[in-house]
Amino acid sequence: MLDKPALMRWANKIGLEGVKLDDYKSKSKEKGTDTHEAIENYLKFNLLPDDELLSNRMQNFFRDKEILEVEKTIETEHFIGRFDIKLKWKDIVFICDFKANGKVYFETKLQLAAYRMAEPCDHLAVIHTPDFLIRPVDVNAGLYEPFLIHLSKLYVLKNQIENGK
Repeated sequence: MLDKPALMRWANKIGLEGVKLDDYKSKSKEKGTDTHEAIENYLKFNLLPDDELLSNRMQNFFRDKEILEVEKTIETEHFIGRFDIKLKWKDIVFICDFKANGKVYFETKLQLAAYRMAEPCDHLAVIHTPDFLIRPVDVNAGLYEPFLIHLSKLYVLKNQIENGK
């Protein structure tokens, strides 16, 4: 429901480079899924990935953090979702999302705000993988939460219109 004009420019750019969009998305999704799976296996089962660099970075990153939740499903009256990790670091509780590029877009802030609406925490952050750098994200709840509620209502209305109700 959100316009993303930068995606058109990006798709055009990779197309001009001769890269098929479906191939790019498949390869990118596979890499992200593999990294998420490696992190989850480490946190839940203490299994380290074969990639020595990734293994070392994960161990170093999580060494001084208390893991509170991993891949937790959340639900409010407006949406259902799942956050990557809730952790405590230096007595501050963070809800974080793992991101391969580490960039924080408007949609990223909406996603993090949604997590906080369903699950209390002190701060929100993005953890850039594979470098494992934590980047706190400031999300004004007074602005983002009403936006999410309105999006939810619009989504319901759109479905009612499309289904002839």
